[in-house]
Amino acid sequence: MVILVFVHMGRVFFFGATSTPGAQLVIGVVLLILTMVMSFTGYLLPFDQRAYWATIVGLNINGTGR
Repeated sequence: MVILVFVHMGRVFFFGATSTPGAQLVIGVVLLILTMVMSFTGYLLPFDQRAYWATIVGLNINGTGR
């Protein structure tokens, strides 16, 4: 799903497939952020050691970006 969202947004961006760039761009970015958040929180569902450490690594990666 995450890969398909990036492919779709790249296709829309490169081919200029937006009729009203402002509204569709904002909606697309919001949907991209929601997809990324849901894929990150879905990794916690098993609630085991792998999910715990993957969450720690993900939060540390997110914390390094400024």
